Amino acid sequence: MNKTIEDLRKTDKEFLTAGEVAEVMGMDRKTVYKYAESLPFRTVKMGRKLLIPKRAFIEYVLKTR
Repeated sequence: MNKTIEDLRKTDKEFLTAGEVAEVMGMDRKTVYKYAESLPFRTVKMGRKLLIPKRAFIEYVLKTR
């Protein structure tokens, strides 16, 4: 079962992984990495892992619907 924005809101995590974002958006994780630099908010790269601020991501998705 795919995660939804509501599922993300319920988590206590401050950051999401590329895999979590991909699941919500219905796309491949590699696509999230590809477009991360063009997002209108900052992402965090820790080694090879991409972290996306949960609050900024949810606001962005709700704005662009």
